Amino acid sequence: MGTVKVTNIEPIADNGTVTLGSSGDTITTGSGVTANSFGLAEVDMWRLTANLTTTGDSTTDITSNLERVDDASFGYIGTGMTESSGVFTFPSTGIYQVMVTASFYGGLDTTLSGVSILVTTDNSTYDVTGNALDSEHNGYYGNTVNFAIVDVTDTSNVKVKFRARHSNSGALQGNTDQTITGFMFVRLGDT
Repeated sequence: MGTVKVTNIEPIADNGTVTLGSSGDTITTGSGVTANSFGLAEVDMWRLTANLTTTGDSTTDITSNLERVDDASFGYIGTGMTESSGVFTFPSTGIYQVMVTASFYGGLDTTLSGVSILVTTDNSTYDVTGNALDSEHNGYYGNTVNFAIVDVTDTSNVKVKFRARHSNSGALQGNTDQTITGFMFVRLGDT
């Protein structure tokens, strides 16, 4: 059996098919090539490790107590995100889906709470691109989920951070042993 070197595969129009090898052949990838069934080059997940308490009607950037999920069953694809003071830097350019799931505890009467996704394209000015709100009563928990699609054209300038909001006293829930408030980053494709 001979060896075939494929240097570039272009998409075929009209739902065409590309066949490499024949039944029983093994196809291997060279060094530096990402081989996974969905073609995702980056998937990463982080979480809040301790409660973030807010008082009054306020918004608070989530700047500390963040860690990459480290459960025994967890794994990420690619290089992964980096984080500094709550600002997340993407490992490569591309179109990313950014997701956050958040759990809140209501401290006084009815509390409006939420979590926002903020994106900068100049490493300075942030824009709220997603804002999910929830309402809970004193002594009760509430949950919210938020999504955004971010076009990362420059990893030095396009970054993301998160902000918690309470209309009364309460707390965004965190835990170092399980993901209660979590942040997921998935690279969907090229920019």
